[in-house]
Amino acid sequence: MTAEECNLDNYDSRHGVMSLADGFEAYEVNKDRSQDWHFLSFWDVARQQFLSPGSRIMGDPTLFRLARFRLRNRYDQMSWMRKQFIRELSVGMIDAIGYSLPRCERDKPVLIPRHVWEHADLNWERAEVSGAGLAFAYVRILMPFSSGLLRDTDFIVWPLPELGHFYPSEEQRLRICIPDSQPAKLDGAQSGIGRPSHRDAIRQAYEALKRNGFANKQLYAAIRDSVKQANNLNTDEGLGDSTIEKHVIEFRKEERHRKN
Repeated sequence: MTAEECNLDNYDSRHGVMSLADGFEAYEVNKDRSQDWHFLSFWDVARQQFLSPGSRIMGDPTLFRLARFRLRNRYDQMSWMRKQFIRELSVGMIDAIGYSLPRCERDKPVLIPRHVWEHADLNWERAEVSGAGLAFAYVRILMPFSSGLLRDTDFIVWPLPELGHFYPSEEQRLRICIPDSQPAKLDGAQSGIGRPSHRDAIRQAYEALKRNGFANKQLYAAIRDSVKQANNLNTDEGLGDSTIEKHVIEFRKEERHRKN
């Protein structure tokens, strides 16, 4: 597909972005694991086989395979679900963006190529991934605003930030009809919180200052000063206490998700 063939005016599934933790949760909670061996005990499967028509419980190969599987595989379910999530990223069922490392101050996030996820080393706590000789920071998950995964949920979905051109994922970008220069759009419930233009800078300042023991008001003032200094800003526009507070609330929510 070429850029001309990808008619964004007729594309009714605009994307937003979610934190890595929220993106994982949004996809996982909508999966039916009730029949998955990874989530059933040996006795649950035995009971199902026993109750099924024509059951031969003592010689059932399903039970033999499950018993062998359980003996050979000792794991926790969360690790397995995360591996499945990474596999879905590697085959294009899910897409993500991040900042290419090493990162410069003025860099824009880019669409992460699928082959990065094939043998990915993903740090869930830091939202960083490396693979195929590439590395990305501040990984976020793409989510269409119209997705059924968002119904009856309180997930925070932010407008898609302006993306940089990245050759390894160019074909992938065109496939899902996302331009390489997509300004964030603010329109009602889909607009997210505060002014997206300063969000990344506020996050960086928050990460650097959060352990200093500041009271909230002091923290907001310190973040504002840090962002203004780092970006050579002469005004407080978009950096009021209420805006910074809303971002900080979101960052803290993400941290709680990662700890759970």
